[in-house]
Amino acid sequence: MPLGVEVTTSTAPAARGAYSQTDTLFLAGDWSAGSEVPVLVRSIADVEVSFADRSGDEALWDYLDVFFREGGRRAYVVKYDTGVDDALALFTDDLGPGQVAAPSEANDATTYGLLLDHAQANNRFALLDVDDDDDDAAMATKAGLIPAENNEYGALFGSWVAVPAPAGVVGGTERSVHASAVIAALIARADALGNPNRAAAGRDFPLQYATGFAVVVTTGQRDTLLNAGCNTFALKLGVLQNYGFQTSVVQDVNTPFWQANASRARMWLVSFAREIGEPYVFKNLDGKGRLARALQSDLDALCLRLYNLDGLYGETPADAFVVEVGSAVNTIDDVAAGELNAVVEVRFSLHAKRILIDLVSVPVTGVVS
Repeated sequence: MPLGVEVTTSTAPAARGAYSQTDTLFLAGDWSAGSEVPVLVRSIADVEVSFADRSGDEALWDYLDVFFREGGRRAYVVKYDTGVDDALALFTDDLGPGQVAAPSEANDATTYGLLLDHAQANNRFALLDVDDDDDDAAMATKAGLIPAENNEYGALFGSWVAVPAPAGVVGGTERSVHASAVIAALIARADALGNPNRAAAGRDFPLQYATGFAVVVTTGQRDTLLNAGCNTFALKLGVLQNYGFQTSVVQDVNTPFWQANASRARMWLVSFAREIGEPYVFKNLDGKGRLARALQSDLDALCLRLYNLDGLYGETPADAFVVEVGSAVNTIDDVAAGELNAVVEVRFSLHAKRILIDLVSVPVTGVVS
């Protein structure tokens, strides 16, 4: 080979690893065909190549058809014949963060627990479903089945959504699809705006393919269900939208994780912190603290990025986060053990759950203040 320095150029940066893809859907089901190892699909055409067309597996095809039409971009899909727990184990940590769902399973405490445990162990967020004919009382019952353990790592959504007949199907009828298919897509649309601490709900994320809901709830029922731990859809001022983005964690000023967006923002931070930390492995722990300060600088930049997106709360960055790498967290014993430690404290921003507008009427003879 020739001597000297060689410089290559490119028009785009190298692709980032899986850990930056927080919009990924991990979908497990007892499909009629397909692979028993995770397959990445980016379109319904990919689904038909790797699994089946609609005539071969209507449930899978309809779910992902709605997911992609509502804005989903990528999904790892796996087929299982034994149990969902075996399938979830195939979605290994190295595939990165994202949302996980198992629409083939019974919507009960066992399934909810398996999904939440998987999400906690693999830095993901579980999307829990209700049954297609659940009314408000049944949805409240489902919310009561969510285990307390790891419940900040997922959220329950209902009801199912109504969507048009498949394109090109003569005489086709309206379909009903799991809420999680839509929510996973709305999350992908929210993430595309850059802020992972954005609630995938409300008027900014209107449903663009669904035509209605399998079960319509009243405003009072929606409030009751939200407080019970189930998020529901709504028609607001003519716009179909998701109208809740909370976990089943009881609302409390001492934790932000009653809001699903805070849980997902944590997922994002964990993912990127892993990417940031990896290049520091095998580097020398110097006595001057230069390596520690370099790690601190990288983590500061990560937090500042989220702060500038309004994902962290504070009048200034110093109010919103702090990264500590000093001697208090990196003792001589830590150095002797080959450890480099950093403690990152953050204040996650919360979404506005309630808007209060006080309308004051002033007579024409009066004066507005």
